[in-house]
Amino acid sequence: MTVASYLADATTGLARAQALALLGEVQVKVGKPRLAVTLLRDALAEEHDDRELKIVLHRLLAWQLQNTEGL
Repeated sequence: MTVASYLADATTGLARAQALALLGEVQVKVGKPRLAVTLLRDALAEEHDDRELKIVLHRLLAWQLQNTEGL
């Protein structure tokens, strides 16, 4: 299963947040920080109770915002 198909199957909630987070991390690695920010913000907007995922998302987003929008 590809990430894109996983994202298509995960319409809301934790599964979608995880898929968006994974896509965001990939964009960080390939040097597309603005797209990463969009995906990470979308992941944070999903309704879920996974505190560890929220922490990871906030950390990644903060790092990318520093690189795209400055301090």
